[in-house]
Amino acid sequence: MPIYVSPLNLVKQEAQRFQPHGIISIVDPGLDNPIFDPSVKVLNLKFHDVCFEPRSIYDKERYVHPTREIVEEIFNFGAVTMKKEEKLLTHCFAGVSRSSAAAIIALSPHYGWKEAVRMVAELKVNHTAPEPHTEIGSFWFMPNNLMIDYADDFLCLNGELRKLVATTFSY
Repeated sequence: MPIYVSPLNLVKQEAQRFQPHGIISIVDPGLDNPIFDPSVKVLNLKFHDVCFEPRSIYDKERYVHPTREIVEEIFNFGAVTMKKEEKLLTHCFAGVSRSSAAAIIALSPHYGWKEAVRMVAELKVNHTAPEPHTEIGSFWFMPNNLMIDYADDFLCLNGELRKLVATTFSY
């Protein structure tokens, strides 16, 4: 499953260039998910890039946090909707945190979680990150740690995914 990670401002042109079979589209609540070619499988999600569990009523009212259910939905999109050989594009606002976490989670059913982390990290390490990242001067990803924690729990990995992501992406 070739993977491509993009920021929101360039996702339409990158989708045309990359020609994905599936797209995980993540935007903040209140924004509209982009409309893609109807032949492409799309998972539209809306939540903020929050890396901590809600600690107060204020947090719950101010932010829409990623949830375990969202992580399971991403995993199932990768497992059920996508085939291993199909191309997947993920995007969020900056193309750094939510989208890279979603890529790892969606790749995990077909490649295993260690290989999924390596595949996303390789975009960074080999400086083959998608062109949008080159344009904004970034060759790195920082997967959303709350999404990764939920994936770690969902996959019953006892912190192993969290550790690998933290060391691979140098949090």
